[in-house]
Amino acid sequence: MNKAKSKKQHEVKAESKAESKVEKKAQPTAETAADAAAAAAAAELEAVRAELQQAQDNISKLQDACLRSQAEFENYKHRTAAEKERIYGDALQDLCKELLPLIDNLSRAKDAHEQQLAAAENLEDKAKELVDSLTKGSDLLYQQGKKLLDKLGVSEIEALGATFDPNCHAAVLHVEDEQYGENEVIEVFEPGYKFHERVLRPAVVKVAN
Repeated sequence: MNKAKSKKQHEVKAESKAESKVEKKAQPTAETAADAAAAAAAAELEAVRAELQQAQDNISKLQDACLRSQAEFENYKHRTAAEKERIYGDALQDLCKELLPLIDNLSRAKDAHEQQLAAAENLEDKAKELVDSLTKGSDLLYQQGKKLLDKLGVSEIEALGATFDPNCHAAVLHVEDEQYGENEVIEVFEPGYKFHERVLRPAVVKVAN
């Protein structure tokens, strides 16, 4: 009886030792699994961070590309606007050059009619009225022509009494006269004109000293 009891106690102790060994073996296995799971989570987090960084890099590249495209488009608009303005300016300048002979003729007609009016003392009343009408008409046309040029940006070059400037004056006569200053323009044969800052036609002048 005692032997059987002793045997049973021995078996219980053996089982207890076996369970203890199993628990000891199971504990390291659980820790290893937890470590593996943590490592996997860390690796996944690192992968997500890498993808996020890649996405941020792509966004930065796209932003840079957009900024460059916008800058190029703005430059294109400025170049196009400048080119249009240049073409328009050149065309307008050519038109103004074509108008100058017309203004010259109007000016000559005005001067001629003024001279006729001044010499019309001995004419009959009807003739005087006719000459006066022609004088006023030619002066009106001349003034309208000048206003048109002014609207287009054309102005007459200052000449009479000014110092000779080869950039905007063309001297065809030169005289020595002490009553005038050095290189002074004393007579204008044909007025000169500028389109803004561009010389359309230099003034043809006589220069003293």
